[in-house]
Amino acid sequence: MTASDLLEQRERQLGLIMALDRARDAVDVAKDPEVMFRAVTKLLRDHFEADASALLLLGDDGVQVETVIAEGMDYDVAAELCHDAIGHFQPDYIPNETWRHTLGLCVVQDSNDQMLGTLVLARNDRPFTRQDAELLEIAESQIDSAIVQARNIWELGNRNRQLEAIFAIDRLRDARGEEAELIAGFTTILTEYFGAELVMVVLSHIDSGELILRGIVDKENLPLSAVDAIREMTGDITIPQQIETPMGIGQMNLLAAPFIISGVNFGSVVVGRKPPYMASDHRLLFAMMSQMDSAIAHSRTAQQLEQRNQELETIYRIDHIRD
Repeated sequence: MTASDLLEQRERQLGLIMALDRARDAVDVAKDPEVMFRAVTKLLRDHFEADASALLLLGDDGVQVETVIAEGMDYDVAAELCHDAIGHFQPDYIPNETWRHTLGLCVVQDSNDQMLGTLVLARNDRPFTRQDAELLEIAESQIDSAIVQARNIWELGNRNRQLEAIFAIDRLRDARGEEAELIAGFTTILTEYFGAELVMVVLSHIDSGELILRGIVDKENLPLSAVDAIREMTGDITIPQQIETPMGIGQMNLLAAPFIISGVNFGSVVVGRKPPYMASDHRLLFAMMSQMDSAIAHSRTAQQLEQRNQELETIYRIDHIRD
């Protein structure tokens, strides 16, 4: 490398560092870190003259995906390429059928070597050079601190979201309405907090134990066969999880969780939407279910108590007539 080439490379490196710094400072990270990461992802695509770029951010456990941000490629393609970049602790090529040249790299926190996410660049016109790889490593060294900061902000936001949902469910429970009103309230809250196009509440009958669809919000007008298939798939689940999408309902993603009271499965909840679910959505549904199942248990105890009181009252009346 000649002196002029070295100088040009140093200028590119300095230009990238300054541009990343401007992208981080241009938005209020405390309000919405994802806006900043979208700006960073677009900047990387432009700076490397790539056709597409993507950034995957992992949760605190280093396993669950917090979000995937893509520029110039579909979400599913971005998610797959970013996942394939896991383990690339130096810039390396990622073989795939979408792009001729794809470069991937892990984002690692320097202080403890914890993996924070991955970066991906893709283009068709020419390969990435060694200088591009060096630049990508510089970008990674600038992004790691932003991810750590964003995690804390997201975690605070997620905790607030969970608390708000829990309080909303608690107010429903305190209203002491009929079980049907409780279920209608659940569907409204689930629709709001997940931006759901489909919400299903399946509960066992209080006497027969048969699982019955008790509440539904269906903005997509799903065929009855699809609704039945979803209900059957949730019969044996024990933890919040994504379930398979039945045929005939398009690209909807389904997240389901069980009603478990004292070790007994009383039914399930399903929320469906087109955007993918992230780790924070799983945690939110888990927190909401912890309140909804106790609300159902409280409602059913009240129903049984009222039924027993009526039975006793009937017995007393018959006994009084007999005497």
